[in-house]
Amino acid sequence: MANTSIDLEATLAQALHGLGWVAYGGELPAKFEQRGLPAVRVIELPGRETARAWNGPGLLHERDVDIDVFDTDADKLADATARLRADLETFRTEQVAVTSVPAFTRRPDWNDKVRRRGAVLSLVTR
Repeated sequence: MANTSIDLEATLAQALHGLGWVAYGGELPAKFEQRGLPAVRVIELPGRETARAWNGPGLLHERDVDIDVFDTDADKLADATARLRADLETFRTEQVAVTSVPAFTRRPDWNDKVRRRGAVLSLVTR
């Protein structure tokens, strides 16, 4: 049976934390830039069912997450996103597998103390 109840935000944030990243699932805490940079934010986007048993439950789901990385220096941020991309390309659990890790691109941010880069990561859950 497909498990669409997997909290991808928490799962990825916890996995990244285990790899040494400062990572948050969902909203960033106030003054996050004072807690350690680079920082990673994971937000799940709407997904799609891709395989269903005949008259049964969904078997596979394609799910996307928006990943933002923050740092105060543009060069450090570029290096951090290259490292993060390499870490994400090998991410896999029994129920989650990464299918696409595009390059991170510059994104504007309201906080003038930090720079931000982001990408949309695609995964499959079962």
